[in-house]
Amino acid sequence: MKFEKKLAKEKRKWTLEDIKNAIEHYKSINSKYPSTIDFDKTDFLPTSRLIQRNFGGIVKLREVLGLDTPKDYTKGSRRSVVAKGMYARSVEFEEQFYKYLISKIPEVRVHEHKILRPGHVCCDFFVYNKLGTSGVAIDIFYAQDIFSLIRIINIKEKRYVNLPFSVYFVLIGNNLITQADIDLRMSNKKNQLLRNVMVVNESLFKDKIITNLI
Repeated sequence: MKFEKKLAKEKRKWTLEDIKNAIEHYKSINSKYPSTIDFDKTDFLPTSRLIQRNFGGIVKLREVLGLDTPKDYTKGSRRSVVAKGMYARSVEFEEQFYKYLISKIPEVRVHEHKILRPGHVCCDFFVYNKLGTSGVAIDIFYAQDIFSLIRIINIKEKRYVNLPFSVYFVLIGNNLITQADIDLRMSNKKNQLLRNVMVVNESLFKDKIITNLI
C-alpha cells in the first residue's frame, strides 16, 4: 500500500458503524472476516494501528462488534487447524525442494537441517562447495503475500547474524510474488538486509542461483 493511502486511512474519522460495514463488505468479497494483516493491506478498511489506538486491538474490536468468528485467531481450535496445515505444507515443500537440489547437485554435498555456528542455527539445507571447505545456507519459506514475506524475513534474519556463509531465503509455493516485488520491499526495509543474505523467489533460485552452486 502506498504511503499516501495509508495516511488517508489513518486520518479518516471512522465510526464504529463505518468499521462494521467495511468489515462486512470485506467478508462478502473474501468469505471471511479480515485478519490484522488484511486491515493494513485493504484500502477500504482502517489500519490495524487505528484499531489498536481506538479499541485496544483487533480482538477487542471483534468482541465489541459481536462478530460471529473466533475473537483471537492466534488461539484455540482455529489456530490448531491452521498450524497443522502449515506444518504439513512445510514438510511437503522441504521434501520437494530436497529432491530438486539433489537432482542438480551430488547428494553428498546437500545436508538437511544442518546446525551452523556461531548461533546454533538450524538451516533447512546447507550445500557444500566442491572442495567441501565452505558452502551456502538455504532457508525456504512460504508467504501468502508481500506483507507476510516482510514479517517472516525480519524474524528469520535475526537467526543468521554473524554467520560466515552466504544465506539464501527462498520463497516457495507462491509464484504471484515476483522477484521485483521482493527486491523493492527489501530495498525499502528500515533495517537493511545483512550483506550475506539474499531473498529470492523460487523461479530466480532455479533459473540462476542454482548454477553457481553446482
